[in-house]
Amino acid sequence: MIINKILLFNMNKSKTKKININKTNPKRKQTIKLIKKKPHKCKKIKKKFPKGHDIFNKRTSVYDIHTSVWSDSLRRQFKHFKSNIDIYKNDSLMNNYKDSILCNSIQTLHLNKSNVIIGILTVPVHTTKKGATSYLPQAYVKWVESSGARVIPIPYNLPIPIIITLLNQIHGLLLPGGSVENSLDKHTQLLYISRIQFIINYITRQNLKGNYFPIFGICLGFQLLLTSVLEPNTEKSLNSYINYENISKEYYNGGKSITFKTISKKDKDQLISPCLNDIFDKNDMNTFDVNECVYFHHRKTFHMSGKYMKKMKQFLIPNAVVKYHGKECMCAYQFKSLPYYGTLFHPEKNFFTWSMDNIPHNEVSNKISYKLSNFFIDECRKNYNVYSMGMSAETSLFVENYDLLSYDNVVKVLFPEDIKRETLGVLGPCYYFGRNDYVKSNIV
Repeated sequence: MIINKILLFNMNKSKTKKININKTNPKRKQTIKLIKKKPHKCKKIKKKFPKGHDIFNKRTSVYDIHTSVWSDSLRRQFKHFKSNIDIYKNDSLMNNYKDSILCNSIQTLHLNKSNVIIGILTVPVHTTKKGATSYLPQAYVKWVESSGARVIPIPYNLPIPIIITLLNQIHGLLLPGGSVENSLDKHTQLLYISRIQFIINYITRQNLKGNYFPIFGICLGFQLLLTSVLEPNTEKSLNSYINYENISKEYYNGGKSITFKTISKKDKDQLISPCLNDIFDKNDMNTFDVNECVYFHHRKTFHMSGKYMKKMKQFLIPNAVVKYHGKECMCAYQFKSLPYYGTLFHPEKNFFTWSMDNIPHNEVSNKISYKLSNFFIDECRKNYNVYSMGMSAETSLFVENYDLLSYDNVVKVLFPEDIKRETLGVLGPCYYFGRNDYVKSNIV
């Protein structure tokens, strides 16, 4: 007896009817058996990934990567997949990729294809009486350039399409220190937080699509990189930051020693990027633990015993801690499934800021600053982007085309109401942005 099996798909009921028909006797009663429709996934993937979860199609919910939705097994599977499609390790493939983008159409593009270009987000000023709307301390620029990279400033209040254009020209992003406290009006605070959230989400999508895109946060950037991903809503994110919901109150201004934590093999297995701690040997870590090696200037920090740490440890690993009044506080971290890093201390101050006496300037502080800068720039070399805008010196987007203020003029132009504040000495010379040409000034 010949049996022919026919599978009929019922899309509405998401079930399948299996019908056996006897060809020799068509009138014979048919036997119908209902079976469940199999998921459109191979068995191996089905075991590894949560049901219905697509790690490459989270355009509307990129925050999932910062939550428990991304389990440890999912992060390991994502790391395994990324390593299999990694062309960063193959120089010939990388060069062919960049050449295909350049298409040899503009000769000057080839001068920039091997450069590492870092975008640095500017910080809002406390007043716009003199015309400037944001600034960027020169020390951050020098810190990046000391490892062979170039800098493109990204004014935070630019329109979104222009910010996207700039992000497509850079290989990594630096979020600098600053303040979004009560001295800023609510509108400026919300605008700054919303821009940071948009940029982080955009770069996160780039990483999920396969373009390795690092972020490094320092001080305020260290804080906002975390608080911005913990709460998708901009206003709630700002309120939780100001009201100490996802962060703790802790003021400190001066040099400190820090302790690098031992990272377990289990945690290292989840890291998509190299472990930050591996750039230092045991002698380095012992030296950092007993010597004043970094400079802190902050009013907020993350206590290791804080309730928010349980959420944070789902997507990051604390690399180093510092002690205040016997309490351990996180002062360095890296994300598990994204090349995002942060330090509460200021590695750029050790080499390039000399206007304050409590900033460490010694062999130990120089070593940690130099190694962190090299680590970040080496990570940015893995990015696929190619700088292709502003071919002439007059039209380039690099920071050298912007005006630089001396320390005295920084105080007069950017902070005229805070001239007597001693802490302004930590800024040093600054670039400024958003100044209107029609504003007359006797200062500049």
